[in-house]
Amino acid sequence: MTENNSKSTRFVPFGEALHLFVPAELWDEYDRAASEAAAEPRRPSYWGMGVREWRDAMEVYSSRSDLRARARAKAEIALSRIVAHLIERLVAGELTGVVQDDPPFGPWRAIPSLSWRSLEPVDIEAGHFRAGNTQLRFVHVVEGRYETLVDIVSSGPEPKSQPPRTGAPGQPSSMYLIKREWEERHARGKIESSRKEQAGVLRNWLISEHPEMPPPTEKTIYNQLPAGVWAPGPKKGGAQSTSDKKNSGHPSGHKVSN
Repeated sequence: MTENNSKSTRFVPFGEALHLFVPAELWDEYDRAASEAAAEPRRPSYWGMGVREWRDAMEVYSSRSDLRARARAKAEIALSRIVAHLIERLVAGELTGVVQDDPPFGPWRAIPSLSWRSLEPVDIEAGHFRAGNTQLRFVHVVEGRYETLVDIVSSGPEPKSQPPRTGAPGQPSSMYLIKREWEERHARGKIESSRKEQAGVLRNWLISEHPEMPPPTEKTIYNQLPAGVWAPGPKKGGAQSTSDKKNSGHPSGHKVSN
């Protein structure tokens, strides 16, 4: 087995190593699976189309949910095979993972080969891994063995992850869960009698099914629901509100012809 301690050693970023040290046939398999997944129609948006057109598009989209899930799963399995192949070569010592102390000028140290069995990927493409409270960032790969090992500490408390956030502007959101549940319910015709009631039901669903996610307010959910699904109701005295007139028929406020 060759040893690489010379200044001419090539340090390959982990994401690039996935292409350089993995057989082309595994990537061909992934490319085919990814193409099949990409060919599946995207979830239709109710912006820019009439309510009936959107409902028809959603019906088609929902009817292909199993095919879509299988295509995505196939692509994920193909990618996992690529990563597993590189990891096996790292475990066998054919390749060595290395990290740099105090980049960009610090020394490089090797990750013990058997440690790859317990390392948890955080960002494969960027080469970020962790084991317990040890964080390994921007891992590179060299051919053969590389001496000067890095200590892997697998015991101790796990680093605290950032709590999920509700989805206020500019923040990661739990709203995608609500939107997905709403679209599935809408496709099945399981719709509440009013937009406000629907918002409350969806909020309660999120609290029940995903207690780890902070729920948005009912008003936030209400504003995200398409107004055109429910017929606008008159205000007291029979007059229709300006907002109802604006939202009636279609989320964009345009009148929808029957």
